[in-house]
Amino acid sequence: MNPKVASYGYGRTSPGYIVKNYFIGIRNAAYNYNYAYDLSLLDRGSIASTTRQHDMASDLSLCMDEVHKLASSILESAIIERGWYSDFTHWHTSPYKEYEDFLITIRNQIGHRDVISMTYGDAIEYLYLKNLVSHIEQYEYNNELIIKIFFKNKNNLYEIDTYLSINIDTSDSMLDSKDIVAINSLGVRKLSNNHFIINVPYVKNGSLIILRQTNSPQYMNLNPPIIYSIQQKNKTLIFKTDQPTKIVVYSVHKGKELFNAIALERNVAFEVNHKVNLIKFDLKNKDLYIGAMTKERASLLSKKYACDINENCLFLISAKIASKA
Repeated sequence: MNPKVASYGYGRTSPGYIVKNYFIGIRNAAYNYNYAYDLSLLDRGSIASTTRQHDMASDLSLCMDEVHKLASSILESAIIERGWYSDFTHWHTSPYKEYEDFLITIRNQIGHRDVISMTYGDAIEYLYLKNLVSHIEQYEYNNELIIKIFFKNKNNLYEIDTYLSINIDTSDSMLDSKDIVAINSLGVRKLSNNHFIINVPYVKNGSLIILRQTNSPQYMNLNPPIIYSIQQKNKTLIFKTDQPTKIVVYSVHKGKELFNAIALERNVAFEVNHKVNLIKFDLKNKDLYIGAMTKERASLLSKKYACDINENCLFLISAKIASKA
């Protein structure tokens, strides 16, 4: 995978313009409240973020509560107008608790709406791919619904690793009110009876998706996982998740903040039955957390489990922190 997005440091913008043609976009440290969903409207040699939460307090003489309200208002406009929102924060100047409060504010503003969070590089790449689309054709053939996506620039210089998401309405077609499978796609989300989101891989000469009726649909599940049936046998944790997940077990000294967490063990295979051996770790007076992530990158961080001086842990599985990645 070749790098397609870059950033510069120490306020030096000129290198960004020197290498501008080698990257889809180059990020700077400025902010301008922009949430336009069109890469062609941006200065790709020096792309500003929407906000810069920590520095907006001093720049605008605002308290952090006022900064959060302003950022939430801008994010709401981006959601309503189907735009994008990004924030730039220096880790060395923004206290952890401040940044955590900011992220909680942003998550609460999003609520349960259909908003995706992704890395800055993935977002810029998706903007670029969206702008490459010339047109989309849809027609019926041999009991199938054929979808063709055409791209403007067949001599595109960049390797595209992300996929395009397209909204498909099967009303009044041969697939009206039927479950579907999408051949050549990277996944299907069912929004309602006849509305689907199809993830389409980028093919330089055009992407082809074939929709067929199926009695065994396998739609994407974006719900955060649920951990249940957790128990401790000696120093082994045994638990289940409601869908296949990767898992990590973290420990923190009792009373310490979560950012001090240390990963003890992890399993990178997607499974529903989990067994984690912690025999080589000292669990005395530690708080344990379990992190789980699905194939669709929906994630959950469990509430802490307190371990006493005898390394017996109290598991309060009823409380969880969940998020869509």
